[in-house]
Amino acid sequence: MRLAAMFARLTMFALLAASPAMAGEFKLGLQLDESATPIAREAALAGTARQRESCAAPDEKREDCALDLVAAADILAGAGLFDEAERSARMSAAIMERLRGRDHPDTGVVYGALGSILVRAGRYDAAEPVLRAALFGLEGQADADPELLADHRMNLGIVLAEQGRLEEAEPFLRGALALRRAKLAENRRGIATAWANLGVLLDRMGRYAEALDAHREGMKIRQQVLKPSDYDLGTSMLNIAETLARQQDAGRLLAEPYLRAGLMTREAVLNPGDPRTTLAQTMLAENLDAQGKRRAALELYALAYAGARVGSEPDSPLRIRTEWNLARLLIDSGTGLPVARMLYREAGRGVVARIDRAKEFDARARADLTRYRGVFAGEVRTAWALGGGG
Repeated sequence: MRLAAMFARLTMFALLAASPAMAGEFKLGLQLDESATPIAREAALAGTARQRESCAAPDEKREDCALDLVAAADILAGAGLFDEAERSARMSAAIMERLRGRDHPDTGVVYGALGSILVRAGRYDAAEPVLRAALFGLEGQADADPELLADHRMNLGIVLAEQGRLEEAEPFLRGALALRRAKLAENRRGIATAWANLGVLLDRMGRYAEALDAHREGMKIRQQVLKPSDYDLGTSMLNIAETLARQQDAGRLLAEPYLRAGLMTREAVLNPGDPRTTLAQTMLAENLDAQGKRRAALELYALAYAGARVGSEPDSPLRIRTEWNLARLLIDSGTGLPVARMLYREAGRGVVARIDRAKEFDARARADLTRYRGVFAGEVRTAWALGGGG
């Protein structure tokens, strides 16, 4: 029981240092602090060296090694070192299989931790069987921890959705929400996350009215339990804005205050140049631009571009998007043409580099973007489209 409880705690907090979900993106499991600063890679490697080296024997059977390795995997994943994190988590799972067997609850908890790391890395095809095994093991227990059960249902739903299997994902996300409402009512933040994830899924399915209802349910809870500047509340605002904006003119007007509120939360908790702030600036600028508020849009486009130069790689889709937006508005206004040409050249070089590194737009290509997952996942197509347009 000691091992199960410790593993459960690790799994619950396994995503603390992960890159966050952005508007239109899923939030994994029980991630509680989306504004966390990523762990430095060198520090993560140094801090986990002892566990990884002392527990690397092929026939290792010590329980403390299994726990140390899964803790190390969490730290490594928080630093974006997903290959090393997966290796440590798989070693932990192998130890638990030797100690307890594949069907033991403790082994299932380690499977869940491994599955969460694979999801964070964008390795959805590898995560699916691991999460199914973890979920199967939990559902077979009469006294299964409902937090872990809801967590695994949610993460499996996310895995299916990220592979484009939206209809298959829906019952898992709805199941996670139902379980939280029925047995975990005190964890209102977890319920809000479940609503938000369901909203993202429904939005991707084109069921915008239902998506809006789900996002509003999540936001209502977050408004009650979180401070106004909380990152998660800002994400709810951005998700609602994104769904409203699909309603064309009226929706854009309704979306603007949500975009402003979402940007405020980013600016309150993140460092200047953070890609998450840059994306929120870009979303608001594009909304103002579509409404014809060109001067305000231009100011935000310039801020977003400045932030992208600080916080994003030259071939990142977000940086390409900021370059393209600013150049386009400068040309439309008939000012700053030399600057616009420079921006187009920068965007073009970024697109070429991105295409060279991601020739097919599938889960494997998206995994290449995991260092900035909250901004990049699913956005390779954006880079391609921008390249074709310029």
